[in-house]
Amino acid sequence: MKQNWKPTLLGAGLLILSACQQLLQPQSWSQNYARLEGTAATSAAMIDGDHETSGLAKVVNRGTSEITIILPAKKRISKVAIVSKQLSDPKFKGKRCNLYTMKQGDWNLVAPFSIQGFRTEVRFPAVEIDQIRIQVPSRLSFREMGRIVNRYGDIHNQKYYDPTAPTIEEVELYGPIETVFAEPMVE
Repeated sequence: MKQNWKPTLLGAGLLILSACQQLLQPQSWSQNYARLEGTAATSAAMIDGDHETSGLAKVVNRGTSEITIILPAKKRISKVAIVSKQLSDPKFKGKRCNLYTMKQGDWNLVAPFSIQGFRTEVRFPAVEIDQIRIQVPSRLSFREMGRIVNRYGDIHNQKYYDPTAPTIEEVELYGPIETVFAEPMVE
């Protein structure tokens, strides 16, 4: 008994193709949650929606600055965008940064990421949060030049630098919008 396998193979292929087509639809994003009324940030200019204004991150140690954003209510967040002309400088590109969320009173690392240029986007599995902290590298500004004499009498020049927080034009927070698939019409 000879079985006709071609229609079965064709049907399975069409089923797989339609499933892949639904899975590969582009992700839709919510509004920018950082623009919600009642949202607070390290600097209000970072979340005002205007790329012409900027705010300074807060220096926490010699090499790191932080941006903290507090939302008025818990939201599902899965994408963060940071816009900064200073961080687009080649000496910052590829530098390691960290994204933390507040959960039960503790900051939890969600995603380490690297500076990508003027606009850095970080995507991660959706988490429901109301506070987010972003650590970015600090800049070093020249303060003064000094001279050090070692025990042999040699004179060495010493440069002193102060950490300076980078300016951030905008921080945007987005959540996923569930895609609703239309049922195929059957006639």
